Amino acid sequence: MTTSHQSHTPAAEEHFDLIIIGTGSGNSIPSPDFDDQKIAIIEKGTFGGTCLNVGCIPTKMYVYAADIALAAREAGRLGLDAQVNSVDWDSIVDRVFTNRIDQIAQGGEQYRRGEETPNITVFDEHARFVGPKTIQTGEHVISGDQIVIAAGSRPVIPEVYANSGVKYYTNEDIMRMDHQPESLIVVGGGYIAMEFAHVFDGLGTKVTVVNRSETLLRHLDDDLSSRFNQIARDRFDVRIANGTKLEETDTGVRLELDNGESVEAEAILVATGRTPNGDQMDLDKAGIELLADARSGSLDPTRFQQELADRLESAQPYSLRRVINATGVIIHTNLGRAPLPPAAVDALAAAAGYTDVEMDLDSGLRSRDRGRGAVEAVLAACPGAEDALVVNNGASALLLATAALAPGKELIISRGELIEIGAGFRLPELIESTATRLREVCLLYTSPSPRD
Repeated sequence: MTTSHQSHTPAAEEHFDLIIIGTGSGNSIPSPDFDDQKIAIIEKGTFGGTCLNVGCIPTKMYVYAADIALAAREAGRLGLDAQVNSVDWDSIVDRVFTNRIDQIAQGGEQYRRGEETPNITVFDEHARFVGPKTIQTGEHVISGDQIVIAAGSRPVIPEVYANSGVKYYTNEDIMRMDHQPESLIVVGGGYIAMEFAHVFDGLGTKVTVVNRSETLLRHLDDDLSSRFNQIARDRFDVRIANGTKLEETDTGVRLELDNGESVEAEAILVATGRTPNGDQMDLDKAGIELLADARSGSLDPTRFQQELADRLESAQPYSLRRVINATGVIIHTNLGRAPLPPAAVDALAAAAGYTDVEMDLDSGLRSRDRGRGAVEAVLAACPGAEDALVVNNGASALLLATAALAPGKELIISRGELIEIGAGFRLPELIESTATRLREVCLLYTSPSPRD
């Protein structure tokens, strides 16, 4: 029977075995296992996605420079006389982008377009569905047997900033500013906001944080959050309020607040969250539903993250790298290319934000007891795995796992596998639900592996 979607679907000019939308995590899918498949990759932006170009990787390079500068500034505590005479912002930008990130992104695209991957065709315009398994990208209409949506996310900009007519920055362009500002307003209290607050403060910029709630990084457990907020207030000028009006001044910008105050700075960063790009792709024409909650662009995955529209796979129900390693295994499985069975993996991993080493380690060490509780819950959920703990190789995972291991237990570092224990759990509230979700996952490690 022909559905209403199918009856109005434009004819595809080319058909593929696999279509991948997005080149962040999506670009890692076409391994040699897929050499026998005709693949289309669609990327309207820069190859490498958020993490490579405007997220995890370049930000950590800026964090390192800020760490060094801050260490020099605070060296007096250790009896050392040190100082930073100047910051060469242009050199930092060149080191991060011109000499590294941009070359990697360009090389990635050239590789996918080149002779090394003759089975792959790259399209460089926006993708939207025009019917089941049928996509229009620019002037091209293509179809695929299987489609992976790894379209990523974009900054959320409240109307007071979006409609102001005043230049504001987001994580996607602030690292490429033409100069380092003397002062900066950071709007937001999440990990993106705090990471950039550390970067600019560490490099000598006067930072004012404007956040609507009293607690910065409020998604963290109480020990982490409490200690972080103490240190943050020592370093930054923190204002608890909502912005009501943004306007230009002779020296930069002025932000009026709903508590009657106003703050001025040379520039402003809006870091109030990110939202999935699923709402920009006309997914309804493919018969795909979005989650009916605040994440309006999030796809509605089934238990094994298999989409409603006849095995259309999604890599984006959760933000970026939170479960991306686990999702990669699931995607490969659902595409018929992985030996492991599908596993139901919910949002087990915590988002990782980096401020400075002291803040991270001090907060993390204070949370060892809570981490131990999480690990014990994992082991309890994995009967038969008492002699080993499987974690991802994130720093917080290693810290907590090491603290929790009893003598004689083996620590298995397993990048790209299915379990990560991080410091971001709201414990002990999530221990029980986490253990419940892990029971199916643990079957992968208590049963003989088909790869052995």
